[in-house]
Amino acid sequence: MRSLFLALSGMFICCTSLAQNDDNFLQVNTNTTLSFIMDEPSDIETTQTLQNAISVQVRSKKDDCSISAKLTSFSYPTSYVPSSSMIALDWVSDNSNKDYNLNTGPISLTTMDQTIFSQKKHPHTFTYNYNLLFYPSGYNMVPGNYNFTILFTMTQL
Repeated sequence: MRSLFLALSGMFICCTSLAQNDDNFLQVNTNTTLSFIMDEPSDIETTQTLQNAISVQVRSKKDDCSISAKLTSFSYPTSYVPSSSMIALDWVSDNSNKDYNLNTGPISLTTMDQTIFSQKKHPHTFTYNYNLLFYPSGYNMVPGNYNFTILFTMTQL
């Protein structure tokens, strides 16, 4: 039996950034512990899902904006190199009627920005909810800790 522990430590630190002001707001909240524990063979054969794990809150009063996500750092057990992306965001719901370019399917995260949605300017804060997915690479996976850091970015359009 293989044992694998995936920790998403330090993944989200919710605080007010210096780039935020009364007109622009982006906050990422974690709704559950961001950790996958895989200790059964079937765990490394199928996608693991943390339901409604992440909420992204957005407000842009003066300009439309685009929200993207990417991996900024990651670590794997020694000598393991994954063949593809292991982490994805999957849209669940939102309370916005001002979004566009909303990607409703799973978005595999890499070191390149992936647009998850765009938001028309509006004075209210809207919330977008996402599942966090872990794509295991099957029996090639090495037991150990896998750590990922995701950066969310708001760009004014």
